[in-house]
Amino acid sequence: MSPRGKVAPEHSVPDYDVKVIGPLDKRKCRDILFLILFILYWIGMWVVASLAVQTGDPRRLLLPTDTYGNVCGLDNRGNNGTITLASLRSSSANVSSANKYLDLSNKTFLYWLNPLTPTESIQVCVERCPTPPEVVYPATPNGTICAYNVPVPTAPLALLRAASNGSCAAFLYTSKVTLHRCVPDFLGALRKANETLTSISSNLTIPSSAEFANKTGLNTYINSGRDVATQAVADLYAGWMFIVAGSVFAFVACFVWIVLLRLFTKVLVWTTIVCSTVILVAGTIWVYFYWQGRKLAWDMASEADRLPTLEWEIKGSLAAFVVGVGASVLVVLFTIVMRNRIRIAVEVVRETASAIAQMPLIVLFPVGIFAALVLLCAYFVVIMLYLLTPVKAVVLAGFNVTYTDPNTSFYMQFYHLFGVLWGVAFVLALNQLVLSGAFATFYWTLDKHRIVPFPVLRSLYRAIRYHLGSLCLGSMLLALVWFLQILLSLLRRSSLVKNSKYLQFIVACIQCCVGCLEKIVKWINKHAYIMIAIRGSAFCKSAMVGFGLIVRNAFRAVAVDLVSDYIIFLSKVIVIVASAFATWGALGRYGADLEIQFPFIIVALVGVAAAVISSVVFSIFHMGTATVFMCFLEDCERNDGSLERPYFMSKNLKRITGFSNEKAEHMVVTAKEVKSRTVHVEEY
Repeated sequence: MSPRGKVAPEHSVPDYDVKVIGPLDKRKCRDILFLILFILYWIGMWVVASLAVQTGDPRRLLLPTDTYGNVCGLDNRGNNGTITLASLRSSSANVSSANKYLDLSNKTFLYWLNPLTPTESIQVCVERCPTPPEVVYPATPNGTICAYNVPVPTAPLALLRAASNGSCAAFLYTSKVTLHRCVPDFLGALRKANETLTSISSNLTIPSSAEFANKTGLNTYINSGRDVATQAVADLYAGWMFIVAGSVFAFVACFVWIVLLRLFTKVLVWTTIVCSTVILVAGTIWVYFYWQGRKLAWDMASEADRLPTLEWEIKGSLAAFVVGVGASVLVVLFTIVMRNRIRIAVEVVRETASAIAQMPLIVLFPVGIFAALVLLCAYFVVIMLYLLTPVKAVVLAGFNVTYTDPNTSFYMQFYHLFGVLWGVAFVLALNQLVLSGAFATFYWTLDKHRIVPFPVLRSLYRAIRYHLGSLCLGSMLLALVWFLQILLSLLRRSSLVKNSKYLQFIVACIQCCVGCLEKIVKWINKHAYIMIAIRGSAFCKSAMVGFGLIVRNAFRAVAVDLVSDYIIFLSKVIVIVASAFATWGALGRYGADLEIQFPFIIVALVGVAAAVISSVVFSIFHMGTATVFMCFLEDCERNDGSLERPYFMSKNLKRITGFSNEKAEHMVVTAKEVKSRTVHVEEY
């Protein structure tokens, strides 16, 4: 073994089983206890969902609530004695019990008796919102709206008294229905007021509501906004094919760029490193001459002309020069010391691009993952709506024991939240494990052009058949961190309400620590899933093996992370910009006949779609880079290039590390031998 290819001291390298190389279809089930725990938890989720549907009514979030706690459009008589939104609200207000728990099934709209003070006005449920023909200005006896327990006044004096204490409306106003609420239409009210005043005094010249709106420019503003929105919707309808075509272009561009990465990764990375170094050195030289010029100006200036600003410029430019020199030296030394590791990182990126080119269908797997996440989010929202709107207390009965607690719905909200977080983390973990298994299958194939068929489906089968318990354990750790972050966010909001500076500071510090913990857990989980895909071991053992492998090759890991992150970021930017420019050009050439007035809206939507598509595709690339790198490190440690233990890395990686296979390049490898090497794993 060449000293240049040596990755770790001999005593720190673990003992590898020579007969075990790469993923194997036959393995053992791992971490079964956590799979059982996950199943039991989701049985509890089913119980929570059933109780929520039985005791909740999401319509309470959509239908308005009057001043007394009654929900418009519902029969509130059955809520007496139970903890509901209506009872909570009515208990906080000092209102008569005669106005609570009413049957308002036929009164579905909320009306403000005095819209000029909406927060203080009494709000009641009405059968319908007043329309212009029914509006009376001001209100008259037998022609007003009052609170439930207040009879409609029949005399002017009684109307005056009721309007004074706010129990009846002093005037009725034109309104429009918005979310079951009678929202005041002030233009309509102004029109009615003008008509009323005109009938009172014909000698006064009072403009109509339309004239008033035109004079104030209100109509112009409203109509212009309406015209813009209408034209934007029309442009989207007319240019939908450009949006679809731009999205398809972004998807194809991702593949084209991945193919190009196999050819130009080395040029791209080294050009960027050289240009960055040159720019940094040139900037430092410019700062030096600027500093000398400011210093010379100080020396030549008289005492009266030596302003404080000039002194600060000299000190600032000197500090910038010192920082520039230090940064330039560090960058140059880092590049020299890390040059071989950067070359390895470049080849790892190229190897990942080759793997995706050999397995193009791998990009379709995250589509199913995305669909599962959408279903989980929809399930979370629907059940949470029921949990937030209880109409009666939750009763748990079983084994001759009945449990009733008014706060059960509140506790079930947190139970439901953690379950969904665990489910989301589980789906993401499944995605990582399956992708890692496919890329590991590619790497541990001696002949990269003859990999086993359907590597993604094989990896999915292994994950579901043997490693659901490991996925449950890793996802539970991440879900606990997410749940803790949500609790801290709620605590911080509470501290803001209480205006407690000390509590805000403590919570902010804890949030920072938990944020770092989240990154650590994600890092551990990712490398644990990679080692599970390769070795088939349990989660904890895989995490320790992966951690040790990274620690023994820390500098290589840093180089690979930097290079891969830079390549992925640059790839996303190129795909987004290319898709946006292609759509703009297509609109300019083929969109003239469609009379599209706002092409930038279509281009912006294509840019958003390209960002989403490129993020999905290059997230696969990121996971592939990490997997190929881990496989490369294990390949370096476990093999020696002999016929019994050949290296599986590419020829370029062998050349960089100084490794070589003994007559391996001249061996005739049969399909059976290739298959035996690609489906192989350690058995514990």
